[in-house]
Amino acid sequence: MISLRQIYVVVFGVFFTGMVVLSGCSTSPPLRDTELVKKKTELPLDLKKTFEVQEEKEAHVAVRIQKKTKKVNKKEKKKVFEYPVRRPSWNPIYFDEKMTYEVTYFGATAAYFFLDVLPFKTINSRRVYHFRGKAKSSSVFKLFYEMDDQVESFVDFEGVFSHRFNLTLNESKQVRNSIELFNSKKEETYYWDYTHAKGKQPKETKKSEKIKPFSQDLFSAIHYLRFVEFPDGGVIRFPLVTEAKNWEVEIVVQKRTTMKTPLGRRTKVVRVEVRTIKDGKIKQQGKSFIWYTDDERRIPVLIEAKVKVGTVKAALTEVQLGHQPAL
Repeated sequence: MISLRQIYVVVFGVFFTGMVVLSGCSTSPPLRDTELVKKKTELPLDLKKTFEVQEEKEAHVAVRIQKKTKKVNKKEKKKVFEYPVRRPSWNPIYFDEKMTYEVTYFGATAAYFFLDVLPFKTINSRRVYHFRGKAKSSSVFKLFYEMDDQVESFVDFEGVFSHRFNLTLNESKQVRNSIELFNSKKEETYYWDYTHAKGKQPKETKKSEKIKPFSQDLFSAIHYLRFVEFPDGGVIRFPLVTEAKNWEVEIVVQKRTTMKTPLGRRTKVVRVEVRTIKDGKIKQQGKSFIWYTDDERRIPVLIEAKVKVGTVKAALTEVQLGHQPAL
């Protein structure tokens, strides 16, 4: 069976290049690990404070205080870290966006994705988007493999890069809680993971690694592409970090066409191919594609990953366009 994370991993060709399908599924109910419920994320105090997610009003007060009290002389100005401004002239992402995707494998509905855009938050006095995704087994596949997964990404409003990535899995064969923190200023990531796979002892992982600044995480990458231009035949590259490992993603703009979607019978779309690069070489099995609406909103309407056996598809079935946020 397929988990939320495995879908995104396959789409971006990272790590798990094959899918766990029905032949490897268990008919048992979800693994209930009481320790996972009790387990608190053990982040170092400095990181816990720096990457704390706050409601936007709280953080804006902090920004104003910082600007009033901190004096920077000319010498210090040269050393001030500059965040990029990569927002386009339009705003593609609205509050209260709600998208539902039907995930199929060999033509059968395996799961559903629910992607939401929540109100702005702040991390370290930076305004951030709050993206959330949930995945649940379909009623039929639940008989073979049950999952209830959630992923969150906190993306810089001006720079469009990841600050924080949260992943929680509750499945028949594993429960898992992961957090990855991205410090672009120091060019490093802190990764914490607690996993309990069925039949194995729980495992906790903690590590810090150097990364390229302004990297994306597995979830933010799909939204990042909503902010960039898609010229015919164009190639877009950006760094991606997952589990404290560096990758480069290459996006190739392939064609423009129309397709039937919940947005209309003849929705204009643009198809891009997703390639993943490690140490200068393309490393993935099969091909992955994403279709975005060919307009300012760039809504992902179809994700397709060709795997060792068959093809996994996530097609948009319902959409709530939301409303324009006050910027």
